[in-house]
Amino acid sequence: DAVTFLARNPSWDIAVLQGATVAAHIDPSPGGPVVVLETLHGIVWPLQADPDAIPKPAGGLGGILAAANEVIQVKNDQILFIVLGIIFILCAVTYRSILAGVIFVMSLILANFLAFTYMVFKNIGLNINTFPVVSLGIGLGVDYGLYIVSRIIEVYKEEQDLAKAVRGGIITSGRAVFFTATMMTAGVIFWYFSPLRFQAEMGILLGILMMVNMVVGVLVLPAVINIIKPKFITKGGENNGGYRIPPGTLPK
Repeated sequence: DAVTFLARNPSWDIAVLQGATVAAHIDPSPGGPVVVLETLHGIVWPLQADPDAIPKPAGGLGGILAAANEVIQVKNDQILFIVLGIIFILCAVTYRSILAGVIFVMSLILANFLAFTYMVFKNIGLNINTFPVVSLGIGLGVDYGLYIVSRIIEVYKEEQDLAKAVRGGIITSGRAVFFTATMMTAGVIFWYFSPLRFQAEMGILLGILMMVNMVVGVLVLPAVINIIKPKFITKGGENNGGYRIPPGTLPK
């Protein structure tokens, strides 16, 4: 790969290697070894080969982006735990069940784990540009899950049978979620053919996020509910004085 030297001295070199500014031992001969000592973030080094030179904070847009990326790298796990914690509390309060919060959070973790796996496979870093795209996946996962679980509870009020309620929720709300996710994915998947690498990668990442969250919401979440039979589903459906589904509405 091409190496752009910024500063050289007998102890170490400052160079741009694969788009990153690094401190390294670099053999300038063709095919020579490269030993990276450290990747430099948010600093500008003097262009003269002075081993005593003091690095200075980067200014302008580049410095701002570098600083933002460093904050994201440090705070990413903390922000993720806070977001999942808030979702857990809101879902638990909405359905009056701690188990409901656990189910929703676990489905989100599964869907976003697959998205992060793709990012690692494609060597897409988590930075100020990709962070909003990844955050979108959490919001979509919650929406899809809320639609289907709420519909399952409504169907259970009419049928008083969990298996039929799960099937009814998938047939009605699950079908709507499937078409919504498919149409949204079709709108961004063609970004893959963009000459801009970032736009192409984000198109694929958005499509994966939406389809993975759809699969988890339509298949995994109802399957978990059918297996563990949570009380917030059956208890919420015991009150027949609420909304009732007209007879014959659900497909046989």
